[in-house]
Order: sequence, then C-alpha cells, then structure tokens
Amino acid sequence: MKKSLFVIFFIQISLLSFSQDYVPGYAKTINGNDFQYHSAQPDADISMLVRSQDVRDYIEWETDPVPIGKQSGRLTFLMLASIDVNAQDPQNWDIFIDGLKYFTISSPTDIGQKKLIWKGLNGSILEFKTTEVDKYGDLMGYLFLTLNQKKLTPGKPVKIKIKPVGPAGSQTWFMVFKYATDNYVKVSAENAIIKGTDGGTQILKTEVVYYGQPDKAVFTIGKNQFEKQLEFGYNVHYLEIPKVKRKTNIPAKAVVANVILMDEKVTVEPVREMTIFLLHHSHVDIGYTHVQKEVEKLQWSYLEKAIELAKASQDNPYGSRFIWNTEVMWAVESYLENADGPKRKQFLEAVKKGWIELDGLYANMLTGLCSPEELFHLFDAGVNISSGAGVRLRSAMITDVPGWSWGLVAPMAQSGIRYFSAGTNRGHRIGSIIRELGDRPFYWVSPSGEEKVFTWIHQEGYSLFHTGLGSEIQENLLDEERIFPYLDWLEENNYPYDMTVLRYNIGSDNGPPDENLCDLVKAWNEKYETPQLFISTVSQAFGIIEKRFRETIPEYRGDITGYWEDGAASSANETSINRQNASRLSQAEVLLSMSPRASYPNQRIGQAWKNIMLYDEHTWGSWNSISEPESDFTTQQWETKKSFALNAEKYSKELLGTSFKNKATGKEIKALEVVNTNSWPRSGWAKYTSKDESPTYSIIDENEELTPTMKTRKNEFAFYVKDLPAFSSRIYLMKPDGKTEKQKPATNQYWIENEFFTLFIDKKNGSIEKLIWKETGEDLVDKNSGQGINQYLYVAGRSPEKPEPAILKKIVIKDNNTLVIKLEAPGCKSLRTLIRLDDQAPRIEIINTLEKLKVFDPEGVHFAFPFNIKNGELHWDLALADCRPEKDQLPGSNKNFITIENYVDISNESFGITWISPDAPLVEVGEIMNDPISFGYAKRLEPTQTIYSYVMNNYWETNYLAAQEGRVSFKYIIEVNDGWDPVKAEKVALEERMPFIVVPVGGDEKAKKLDIYIENPNIIALACRMHEDALLITLQNYSDIAQTLNYKNLSPKSYAADFWGNQKEPVLQDVIFPGKGIRHFMIYR
Repeated sequence: MKKSLFVIFFIQISLLSFSQDYVPGYAKTINGNDFQYHSAQPDADISMLVRSQDVRDYIEWETDPVPIGKQSGRLTFLMLASIDVNAQDPQNWDIFIDGLKYFTISSPTDIGQKKLIWKGLNGSILEFKTTEVDKYGDLMGYLFLTLNQKKLTPGKPVKIKIKPVGPAGSQTWFMVFKYATDNYVKVSAENAIIKGTDGGTQILKTEVVYYGQPDKAVFTIGKNQFEKQLEFGYNVHYLEIPKVKRKTNIPAKAVVANVILMDEKVTVEPVREMTIFLLHHSHVDIGYTHVQKEVEKLQWSYLEKAIELAKASQDNPYGSRFIWNTEVMWAVESYLENADGPKRKQFLEAVKKGWIELDGLYANMLTGLCSPEELFHLFDAGVNISSGAGVRLRSAMITDVPGWSWGLVAPMAQSGIRYFSAGTNRGHRIGSIIRELGDRPFYWVSPSGEEKVFTWIHQEGYSLFHTGLGSEIQENLLDEERIFPYLDWLEENNYPYDMTVLRYNIGSDNGPPDENLCDLVKAWNEKYETPQLFISTVSQAFGIIEKRFRETIPEYRGDITGYWEDGAASSANETSINRQNASRLSQAEVLLSMSPRASYPNQRIGQAWKNIMLYDEHTWGSWNSISEPESDFTTQQWETKKSFALNAEKYSKELLGTSFKNKATGKEIKALEVVNTNSWPRSGWAKYTSKDESPTYSIIDENEELTPTMKTRKNEFAFYVKDLPAFSSRIYLMKPDGKTEKQKPATNQYWIENEFFTLFIDKKNGSIEKLIWKETGEDLVDKNSGQGINQYLYVAGRSPEKPEPAILKKIVIKDNNTLVIKLEAPGCKSLRTLIRLDDQAPRIEIINTLEKLKVFDPEGVHFAFPFNIKNGELHWDLALADCRPEKDQLPGSNKNFITIENYVDISNESFGITWISPDAPLVEVGEIMNDPISFGYAKRLEPTQTIYSYVMNNYWETNYLAAQEGRVSFKYIIEVNDGWDPVKAEKVALEERMPFIVVPVGGDEKAKKLDIYIENPNIIALACRMHEDALLITLQNYSDIAQTLNYKNLSPKSYAADFWGNQKEPVLQDVIFPGKGIRHFMIYR
C-alpha cells in the first residue's frame, strides 16, 4: 500500500509577481488562546476569540512588518475575522494600536449590517466586509485596518489589541483568525476517479488565495487548458485529467492578467480504491434545540419517516438503499410504549429487515457521572427491545460527547454489543481526542481484559454535513467539498485501510432523515469509480472492516477521560442529589430483596433508574442557556432537566421507605433496626434522625451493652455499629431516658485532637494548616503547596492564576473532636465548615455548606487538598475500574480534570490516605486548570499529591447553567490506610456512599438476613435485586489479580446469568474472577 497517494504543489507568490495591496494583518500571537472555528476561508479555522464576559480579557497580536521603502501615506492591513450578531446583547470593544486606543467598535444587531466602518485616531479606518453569514447567523469576512504610514515604523510589526468595554458578563464575541493573508496557489491531486469510457479521469484541485480585483485565471495542465474565474479571497476549482497508472510528473501552469502564477510540474500518483460507509442518524439531544417533549415527538416522527424511506428505496442498488441508525434507545423505547399495535409491529419488522439498527445506549451520556449499576442499566432498553424484535444487539453509538469512562466497556460487551461508534463534537471543548484517536480504530479492552469492543472515534465527528440550528431546508452537503478534504486527511495521516466510516446527519442536532440521501449516493456512485459511498448500519460497516483487517487492529486498555462532565458542576446541588439517588436506589433494591413480598416494584425501580440516567445525559439545557439564561426557552428546559434528579430522589426514597413493612412511628418506637446493605461485614456510625429536637437516648446492642453515641445535629444522633454482617440487620434497643455520650469540653480555639490526629486550623482562611498523624508525628499537609487542606478557592473569571481564599470570621470548638468554622467566601453569602474527628477510626469528616450567590460572570469554586505522603502514588476510582494518571489514560484523554466515582487514594505500600467525595465528582490534579478556554488543555499530569475538588463553575458557552444559587453541601472523608489496596479503598468509599440504613421499629422486630455470604473479601456485590422469582446479584473482583468465589457461598440452586436476567448454566463449581472481572448470578431461594 502506498504511503502517499497524492502530492501537493505549493507556491508562495511574491508581492511583485502577484499583486497584493495589503499587508498581512496577523503574524504572531501576543495574548489569546486558540479557538477552533470556521471562517470565510476553508483553509483558516484557528482564531483568537474575545468575549465581553470580563473586561480584563483581551486578545493581542502582531502584524507582518511595515514595508521598508516607498510610502504611500496609508497602509492597509488585512485580516480574516468574524463578529457575533446578537440583537439582544450588543457589545463594544476597544481596539489599541501599539498601545494607543484607536477605535471603539460595536457588534451588529442584524445580519443586514454586512459592511461595518469605524473611524479612528490619526485618520485611521477600520472596515469589516462580510462575505458569508454562517449557519448561526453570525458574520464571517475580512477586516481591513488602514493606518497613517507616517505613524508606523518601517521594518517593525504593528501590535493590535482588542478588549471588551464592559459591563462584563456577556457572551457576545469578536474573533480574529491566526492566518497570514498572503496570496498563494496550491495544486493537489484528489483521491478520486471519475468513471469514463477511456478508463476514467483523475481530479486536480486548484486553490488560489487571491487578494485582488476579480479576474480570469488560465490553468494549463499537460495538454489540457482550463479558464476559471478568480474572486477576492479563497478560490477552488476541480480540473479533470486522464487517469495515470504510475507516478507521473505533469507540467502545470497558471496565469492571471499575463502574470505567471506558477510554472512547475505536479506529481500525480494512481488513486487507491476507497469505500466510505455512511452511518445515517439524528443526533439525539434531549433538549437543546427544542424543549424535551418536542424532541421526543420529532424523534418518533423520524423513526416513521425512516421506515417510509427504507421501503421506497428497496429497488435501489445495494449501498444506496435507505438505512437508519437509532443512535440511542431513549426515543425508541418511548415510541414503542406510545405507538399503537400496527406501528409497533411495523417498527419491529423494520428492525428485523435491517432497515433500522438498534444502537444500544439509552442516551448520549456523560459516562463519567454514572454509577457502576447505572452503567449496566444504560443498556436495559437495548437488550429488551432487541430481544423483543428477535435480533441481536450488536452496536452502540455515542454522539457529541468527547471522552468515555473505561468502566463502560464491560457492560457494553456483556449486553452483546461488539461495535462502538463515537462521533464527538468536531471542535468545542474536545481537547486532543480527535487528534490522537480520530479514525484510528481499535479494540477497547475492559479493565479485566475479558471484554473488548471494536471502537471507532470518527475523525470528522458527527456533524460534517450539518447546515446549522434552525435549518428547515435540507441543503445537500454530501459533495466533493466535504468528501475530498476528508480523503486528503486520510492520505496525509497514512490511514492504513481502504474502507472508512463517516457519520451522516443533516441540519443540526435533532436533525431529520435525509429524503435525498439515496439519490445522492446513487448519483455519486454512478459518477465516481472511487470513492464509493455505502449507506450502512454500524454493525454492518464495522463488521466488514473488522473481518478484513482484524489482525491489524490494535488493542488499547485505559480510560478515555471525559471533557464535558465539568458542565455538571454548573448545577452542583442537583448533581449531588443524583449521585445520592443512584446509591440510595441500589440500597433500596437490596432491602426489597431481603424482605419476602407478594410483588416486587420493578416498574417503579425502572422509572427511578431512567430518571437518574436522564440527569446524567449530556443535554443540560438550551442552545442559548448562557446568552439568554432567563428566557422561557432556557428555564423550561432546565426545569425539565432538574426534574429528572428530583423525581429519582422521590422514587428512590419511596422505594427505600416501602422496603420496611414494620416501620414504627411515635410512641411505638422502641428500637432501631440497622441494615448493612453491603456484601461484607462492616463497622461504623449509624445515624438516626428523630422528630424530637434534642433526642437523648442510650443505645443497647444485642449483647445488652451500651454502644458509643454522639450528637451530630439538632435532631440527629449517631451510634457506633460494630461488625454487622453482610446483607443483614441488627436490632438496637433505645432507652428513652438515656443521654447521648457527653463530649469533653474543648480547651483550645484553633486545634482539635483525638488518639489518631492533631488538627490545626489556619487563622486566616480556615483551612487545615497542619494534620499530624500521631503514630509517626508526620504532617499530612504539604507545606510547600502554600495552601491548606479544604481551603476554599474562588476563581473570578476564567484565569486560575490568583484564586481568592475565604476569610475566617468565627470558629466554634464543639468538643475536642469537632469544630465549626464560619467564613466569608467570595461568590457566597456564607460558608460554614464542619470538621469532625472520628474516635473509632483514623477518619476525618468535613462538610462544607455554601449559600451561593447568583453570579453570571464566569466563576469557579474549588477546595484544595494538598497531601504529604512519602512516596505516595495517586489512584482514583471510576465506576467498575481504578485509574492512575497517565498510566491508565489513553492518548487524547482530558487532563484538566478527572471525574471520580468515589475516591482519590494517595498511598505508598504501607501508608496513605483515601479521600472520598460523595457529592462532588470533579477533581483537578496538581493545580487548578479550568477553564481550558483560558488555561489551555493540559498535555500531561505530572506526579503530585495535591488535588482540588472542583465543585462549581459556569464556564460553558452553551447548554449548561449560566449561574446557580442557594444552599449546597460538599462532604469529604479523609481516612488513613495501611497502603494502597483497591479493594479496601473501594469498600471505605462505598460505606460512605451507602451508609447504614436505620429504621425505627417496635421492640419485638426480628433482624433480617439475606442468605448469601461472599467469603472472598476481594469480591464485592455491585447490585443485588429480585428478578422474577430469583435473586439476581452482580459481583466484581475489585483486586487486580484473579480471585475465586466459593460456589457454596451462593445457594444450592444458582445459575450464571447476565445483568438482565438471562439465565445460563448452573453453578456447580468454584467461579474464577480475573482481576476487575464481573460476574452475574441467578439465585433461587
């Protein structure tokens, strides 16, 4: 196979031979980050962007040097630029030339203002000429800056600076492209052959960038001559030449107005055959373009339209028949639930015929937010509907979202899925994921190594053929202007295969089926010998490619750390609620399984999981959620989104409540039943909330001994539970006239201690400045970081260079173990921190409660945790996996933040800490690195023991919330361990996420027990619930080495199964789990 199948001939024409009246207005960036965006020229897509969010923001750059020699009095600099059209929020910017303010410019309020002129200092003129109104209704074109040449220094560049005038808080933008506006000619051979009776023709593409008056260009290629029109700016023409059989040098000449632009030989090579599979689908945003209910109805109509188009195209040649990929199952499931019998039958028949492929994911998820059990539930609808249709579930798609949890692989593969198509956004907040992994298909191997999925991250994302939001007319973009540059990229990047895959969807997000697709593909294939286009399903395309190239496809193991989970911190309270929902629902399933009942509430449990998943789906709100945060369109979508978390909270609490038949109330309460829903015996504090404002009780265990108690809140107390077996409960008697254990009065103001720790508070910012581990005398706080543990840090704006700390206002020492700190915190009405040392274990509890102010200006809220563990290595847990920086992250992963399931562990072989964050999943490693628009994308995570809990932001330009307010709490646990152990770390974290359940009962209540005993301490139950008349349990070996499950731990009548209750062979011998391996069992009792 040839390494390169085309040759580009490029000539930079001098200003003398190819007249140009302008000096390039961009040469070098002084300040401003790269922002990828489209421009008036297809060869320019990297810009510097300034919004009116913060008056401190600006962009600045240098021009080409001022010419030396003849002076004409005026000199014009030429730049590619774009300007936002925002009638509701017009903004102004000041423009400085070499440090002096020359202009104040204004953004246009409608697209009719296509020529904008501003007059400035020293007779200067700034003119913006629009050449294109883009699909978003913004102006693309050229910026002409004319200056008095006498004010400029020959041979030196001019410095240009643009900054917003204010007030701040606006998303309205102005951008200048990092593009040198020089004339040039570029000739390249395209990777296509047009059919013909004489053997076909190849295509030469000529690109001429011409900054002059319109004129004719004459191209002579070999013996063929072509006359083409040149306009100002970018010009492209396609010229046909005879097909070559071998590498050939062909004379090429271009002339404009008797001036020879080029006269050289162009190398043309034979074109290799290429097949392009088109995966036609609609990108399902549950909201964003329309309110959620409208989206659902649109997607239903697309399913019916797809069937109609497929039926009508059955006489077409193979490859040009209509095929539809559902992308996700959300709309499919609700369609089948609401459709009448004939429509359901018609849909299922279309699936059987292969007209429609079921793609197994429930929705386009932020997988980093998903719990372990939730990752499996993502495939519920796909498994059930494919089974009902009598087809195998083979494929999954995820769209828009860049980055996916490593934990996704095992559930995906175990559901039957073999092929995974990932079409990311093409430029917005995607880091290096496409650059590193685009069109480099691989087998993504699960943490255990047992499962793998053929994965394709598409180089062109999903939106190559989009025309934009609000596009009602189906414009044909399946043409040479889209296909040929993609083929060029494949050759330039040594793409090894002669088949490839493109996502195809039109209009915009939630776009419709293309009624013209079959005719377009048919016409293309009739014209071109190669490439040939092929309308396909995911499984068909991937299956053909896999069959041909299986031996050359690499295998990768690791996390593809996500980039978009940070948006969940724009609604921190609801994100915390939904994390609690997933844990509570898993516990409710266990409790319901422990008590025999006539019926099991499967429907309600399913509704709860759907709401949890819908909150973790990537669509938070409307496309204009930032520019118009209080519009009805925005607020209506957010209310629906928020309702998913609140509904899941309601359902999970109801299910937890109904799991106890004999719950006592009022005077009936004589005892407390404590339930351990985990699969291992555990100890710890159980909390009980009483209706009494100041409950005072003695708690007596089964041995008639008093247990340690402590008052935790006004109407809450805790008592210590020791060695409660797995999946069981214990009854504790309450002595009404007893007293909670009195704490020793504190004798100090800024420190507390117990047998494990001495903890000192910083008198200025209220953080933990010292944390002494008494056993060794070591301080667990990194003194070199300049920050304390749990230090509040507020970033006003996007740049994290100087975060603002809180100011300690009052400290109350409750006792030697507990203190409360009140702080003045920027961005908040108030900040209250509770710190409690655990007398029973080497454990510290921290609860930060914020009363957040509603701030629309960009902001970020962080809590610092700089640890000091000698030779400590950092790990964090994902759902179903654990991960190390760099070592377990695939190329293209996000490094600015990570999304944890439960914990970060920093330990050496014999000592360390496990840091648990049940409410806030985002963590920055080493330093505050958000927002990437300001900070840039981190390329590497260096070894560190400093982490930041990244709890709030409003940095996004769309979709997520523009501001949040009200009360929200963030809890953290720091527990000392005896060295890194992934099993112990996970258990400690799960004990926090799934605490003891405490239920008031009468004195004669009997304890409960589930007759399952998991003897091997490395194997943990992820889920335990009833399925029909059996107990369905999911187990994972959390260690990194193989483990054995004693089959007698289950029951005499147990069967291997999958997560969805499909029963397999009976369990008649011990079961081997590889490291991180997952198994499911049906247990009949």
